[in-house]
Amino acid sequence: MQPERRLNTKPVRILRRRPKGRLLFTVLTLAGLSAFGYFALAAFLEDETTVRCAVRTPVARVKAPESKITPKKASNPVGAPAEEVTQDRKNNCRLEPGTVEILGASDQGDSLLSILELNLQSGETARKLAGIFEELIREHKDSDFSRNAHLKKGKRYNILLDKDGNFLKAMLEMAPAHVFYAVATNGAIKAWKEDVVLDYKVESITFRIKNNLYSSVRSSGEGRALALELERIFKWDIDFSSELMPSDTCRIVFERRYADDKPSGYGRILYAEYLGKRTGKKTAVLFKKTYWDDKGYELKKDFLVSPLEIKLRVTSKYGMRFHPIHKRWKKHNGVDYGAPRGTPVVSVAKGRVIFSGWSKGYGKYVKIRHKNGIETRYGHLSKRFVKKGQYVKQGQKIGLVGSTGLSTGPHLDFQFLMAGKHIDPLKMKYASSKNRNRIPRPLRPRFARVTESRISLLKKSQPANSREKFAFRP
Repeated sequence: MQPERRLNTKPVRILRRRPKGRLLFTVLTLAGLSAFGYFALAAFLEDETTVRCAVRTPVARVKAPESKITPKKASNPVGAPAEEVTQDRKNNCRLEPGTVEILGASDQGDSLLSILELNLQSGETARKLAGIFEELIREHKDSDFSRNAHLKKGKRYNILLDKDGNFLKAMLEMAPAHVFYAVATNGAIKAWKEDVVLDYKVESITFRIKNNLYSSVRSSGEGRALALELERIFKWDIDFSSELMPSDTCRIVFERRYADDKPSGYGRILYAEYLGKRTGKKTAVLFKKTYWDDKGYELKKDFLVSPLEIKLRVTSKYGMRFHPIHKRWKKHNGVDYGAPRGTPVVSVAKGRVIFSGWSKGYGKYVKIRHKNGIETRYGHLSKRFVKKGQYVKQGQKIGLVGSTGLSTGPHLDFQFLMAGKHIDPLKMKYASSKNRNRIPRPLRPRFARVTESRISLLKKSQPANSREKFAFRP
């Protein structure tokens, strides 16, 4: 039997004398082998993935988040025979080998043209495609749309390129009901608007006022758009900046819109009821494309209750107050609405502008004369959009909130006069004409039945923040 042969080099002798050294040597050796195997396997898998499903991000910068640029199941590219299309079930993509699919969404500052120029190799093709989409969008959605205008954040797009980077197909979703496609075929680009099936379901909610209208609607699980529509309907009766009280109750029957079975916003408010400590009971019933109260009188009146499109808060009421600049008690002839600089200011009624210029105390100032000896005034504006002698309509934008003149911050000083005497603007709604439109007598029985049917839907809602759904359209 031959003796065992052992290595007797200097490093080996050191490791024999030091057990900790042997342990460290073993750990480092295993770590090195593991790292080598990991990188080799990763390179192999990366190569396999690239071959099987050629989906990659473009060389140009894509404005959408990386998480949105992912493989997606797609139909056969234009001109690709069915037998040439391979499918990788593991990656769930069905694309011609070498095809590049770019999925993304617009970010802040993006325009239609900038997105296409970033993702298409040919600038000429990008400009041509942008022009085609521009014409489609102008025809079907927005007549003033421009390819250079900034898009709202989150507009989805999908671009398909061949293995050489040439354009094959594109999709642009401007809204759930406005989806546009373009396809390259025989050297030309064909584009169209997709037909989207819209459906509506009637729902009802009941909620209590907490801080303001918007937060109260959101707490019921609905969005800001529903609150804005509710505010628009009651703009002749309720000043949501000064008349809301905690525990006021609001009940609404409304339509929720669906595009291809996906929620996509709101339809009409069919019935609304507001029960407030200051406002009393206010109702709105949609009938013949017009809103009426429960007695059949039209909600629209001669005067709006507020000159701000977005009602925020009353910072100083009508009457005696300690003036913040003059530092003495003085009568305040109007109401101060606190609002951010640039908030739109509208005329509360139709009339004629009798002054538009600078006033020492009120800065940029507008006065409007209405019928029956009524006059309204708007002070501390940052911009004026009307001139002396100009006629304006109810709700027409006449300026923007500012802080010109004697002012401590951005706000609107709003004044209301009758026969040359100031009155409290918060009470001006009582000056509305008594000759309001009423539903014609032959239609009143039908109106009563419609109103009762919508109130019956509300009876299914609980008095707390809750909702009910009904799968039909009236």
